[in-house]
Amino acid sequence: MLLPMTEINTYKKETLKDEYAPFLAAKIIDPKQRNKIQEWIRNLPPETLAKLFECLIKRQSERSDNELQVKGIINIMALINPTGNDNINDKCRQFEETLFRMNTNIETKQSALAQWNNFGQNWLKIARFIKDYSEVAQKGLFDSICTTLCKNMEIRKKNQSFCRYRNPRLHLLL
Repeated sequence: MLLPMTEINTYKKETLKDEYAPFLAAKIIDPKQRNKIQEWIRNLPPETLAKLFECLIKRQSERSDNELQVKGIINIMALINPTGNDNINDKCRQFEETLFRMNTNIETKQSALAQWNNFGQNWLKIARFIKDYSEVAQKGLFDSICTTLCKNMEIRKKNQSFCRYRNPRLHLLL
């Protein structure tokens, strides 16, 4: 009763992520639900996809739950990956906007630099989660899908400890 409402809401949000991540992942990869899930995920706005990714990269105490979540993440990325009928730029933009919005307050306007920094940090969170809990084949699939979805990004090595991400609209250092 003595905790402020903001603390209570934060606690609820974190608790729900812990409880629902494996459940959501199981539903996303369920072959019986494939058509419904595919239609639903492909049409999700970036704000909702961002929350879904945030939930799925929440580390669990059971390794099997984390591995299930990796399969869910890769399945989502495969579903939003452009197919023959899709406009590749629209799907890439959907993924970019999703990563821009992860772990941010949607109502707050961020500078372009802050958005691209957030993009890079969130991509790294997903990549590390996949690296830590996936099999070799899944890592390859993740890399393959990212090649398409992150087509506006180019990594240029300056030296061993420095990378530059390049976007046609904006240059920044991460």
